[in-house]
Amino acid sequence: MFDGLSSLPSYEDTRPTAVSEFGKFKVSVEKLLFEKIKNQVSILRLPMVLGAYSPRILQVRQAIKHQAVFDVYPNLIISITTANTIAQQIHYIINKELTGIFHLTSNDLVHHQDLFTEICEKISNKTPIFKSIYNSNDDQYLAILPKHNILPTNYQTTVADVVENSTLEDLITLKNQ
Repeated sequence: MFDGLSSLPSYEDTRPTAVSEFGKFKVSVEKLLFEKIKNQVSILRLPMVLGAYSPRILQVRQAIKHQAVFDVYPNLIISITTANTIAQQIHYIINKELTGIFHLTSNDLVHHQDLFTEICEKISNKTPIFKSIYNSNDDQYLAILPKHNILPTNYQTTVADVVENSTLEDLITLKNQ
């Protein structure tokens, strides 16, 4: 929904500028909700969602295992979060009956390539074959950040938290007894 903006991160009050059809659809839904039931709605905008078993992390694990290609975007600056963090944030928003636009994301940003390089270093001593894709010679943002509707500190996350959460191994072993 902010794929038409790339020079800065987007905040809750940034006017959405969509290029993709899906982005345009999301903008129209937000507009409809705010026109009809503004005082009854919470808009929750999400960045890239990662976790130990998220599709992107499973994909990078497979690329490492098979020494396959994994696409990275060196000039793309993103924000990220985890499904667990989102669940906690939604629980808080519902319990406090908050309304408005919320960016449920990390408080900081990271270059896409740096993120996956760090994740790969934590997962394995091997790396996939990184294929660098450049959409521009300059840095571009596909990132959202909270500015006005900031949740309490214990409901916030950072890139480092997300990387840690996304590289945890499943330590639980079930035994048949």
